[in-house]
Amino acid sequence: MRPRTTRNGSKGRSSARTVKRRKKEEAKAGILETLRGWKVRVREHLGRQADDLWGVALLVLGLILLLGFFDLSGPVGGHATIFLGFLFGLWSVLVPLAIGLVAVAMIGSMPRRDYVRLSIGVGVLFLGSLAMFHLFTGSVSLAESVERVHGRGGAIGSLIAFPLRRLIGFWGAFLMLFAVIALGALIVSRATIRDLWSTVRDGTNRLRAIKKQPLDAPEIVPSLSRPGATERLLTRRTAPPKPQAAKVPEKARPVQPPRSEIRKMPSGEYALPPVKLLRLSDSGGQSRR
Repeated sequence: MRPRTTRNGSKGRSSARTVKRRKKEEAKAGILETLRGWKVRVREHLGRQADDLWGVALLVLGLILLLGFFDLSGPVGGHATIFLGFLFGLWSVLVPLAIGLVAVAMIGSMPRRDYVRLSIGVGVLFLGSLAMFHLFTGSVSLAESVERVHGRGGAIGSLIAFPLRRLIGFWGAFLMLFAVIALGALIVSRATIRDLWSTVRDGTNRLRAIKKQPLDAPEIVPSLSRPGATERLLTRRTAPPKPQAAKVPEKARPVQPPRSEIRKMPSGEYALPPVKLLRLSDSGGQSRR
């Protein structure tokens, strides 16, 4: 005969599980709060150097992961590369490069408010490209074969690409992932769709202006950053050439007399200086002095 479980016993076990779960959540919250406090104290004491500290730490981490692919970082790097290969497949080699990009941005002159934007943009761009790669290589399911997934986009690529292809088909998944990749590129470059459209439009106007240029005319490339550059270019091409000023021969140049020859009229009014005071400069141009 099996002992019957009473209601009080089941309630006691459920309450014990609830207490354990609360303790785990409180422990996690305490660890996160400690890390936040430590981060704030480090930033208060180091100031701008705190960004250099985190940047150097990320750069060292990326280099250790990169050396792990060449068996040059010991067992830690070897196990880390195996884990990255399971998650990202063939694209696991790009993970150290993405970490290094964020690290260099933190060490450089990028404002602090742009760190989060750059990290989000790099992450979105990386995941979208990873899923696109897995989609074009067959979109193998993770439950079907772990080895085949490891040779493609990894577990994360499979978890993104395989459900999309099952739900909206190959081309629907392609369009969605392409939009994700474009969004990541816009976030990284801090550009908008309006800026992209303006660049395309200005480039089209530039090509049209170059096609309308005569073959014997010199090619002048207008700057897209200056408004009205194309109109000034067309006006410059259609304007007639300016006549050159006639040069005075060397023999006709008078010699400058001393300043004592400047005379005044007897009535006290100023008289024009003699013509022989005029002289062309030796350099052939105007002297501001």
